[in-house]
Amino acid sequence: MIVALTGTADQIPEHSEPIKEDGTLTLPYIGVVRAAGKTPGELQNEIRDLYVPKYYVRLTVTVKSQDRVYYVGGESQTAWPSAYVGETTVTKGIQSAGDFTDFANRRKVWLIRANGKRIKVNCNKAFEDASMDPPVYPGDQNPGAAPFLLMIQLLILTGKKAAGQLIARHFPFSIGRASGNDLSLDDDGVWDQHLRLEFHPQQGIILTAAPNALVTVNSRPVQTALLRNGDVITLGAAKLQFWLATVQQQGLRLCEGFVWALLSLVVLFEAFLIYELIH
Repeated sequence: MIVALTGTADQIPEHSEPIKEDGTLTLPYIGVVRAAGKTPGELQNEIRDLYVPKYYVRLTVTVKSQDRVYYVGGESQTAWPSAYVGETTVTKGIQSAGDFTDFANRRKVWLIRANGKRIKVNCNKAFEDASMDPPVYPGDQNPGAAPFLLMIQLLILTGKKAAGQLIARHFPFSIGRASGNDLSLDDDGVWDQHLRLEFHPQQGIILTAAPNALVTVNSRPVQTALLRNGDVITLGAAKLQFWLATVQQQGLRLCEGFVWALLSLVVLFEAFLIYELIH
């Protein structure tokens, strides 16, 4: 859920967070607000009444849902979050990601629900029998025939480490001046612990700034934000560009290694035969 507060003298960072299991959001100053079961209009009015006139004289509140996604990885042609625009299934999700690679095991595909439940799917049978093709919901992972691995790439556009790049393979991922961060940036205006990136299965990669730390996404001040491909993050004198990195397909690498090893043995065997014929 994204809550934008506008119409005040000072610009207020946009607030973004998933609705908690108890159906609430936590907003600056006013604290906990119940969001579940309310329309965006009802929630906008309630939030405005909590802010005005206690904290602001005038205020416009805009509430909108974040993009819902599911994840396709492993032995599919492309491995990116896919927008959930309506009912879909395992086979349709894989086809939307460019279909299987040549090395995929179509009889052993795992669907991982957002709650961690794992469902084994035989896609060869699912293509023939729709009852064996389970539905996919927002937050689900469809790792194809290999383990799912989400990675992000950060390109450093400005600052002391400009032109550098970093692949993040684990979450949360912290960025700041201190050496203990996953990415340490010694630039003006960067705090010891400036921001962190977290993976939320229902939404994607969420940026959260440290309290009172100045962070902008595409030149817009934020406290929290859902990141999308190409977003430019500014903290102090440093600018980073966010991209979802290509997923490493572990099964494909193993198959390639096996093929090269087999070819090497064939070459050695042929060399041995030639040697025997000559001598």
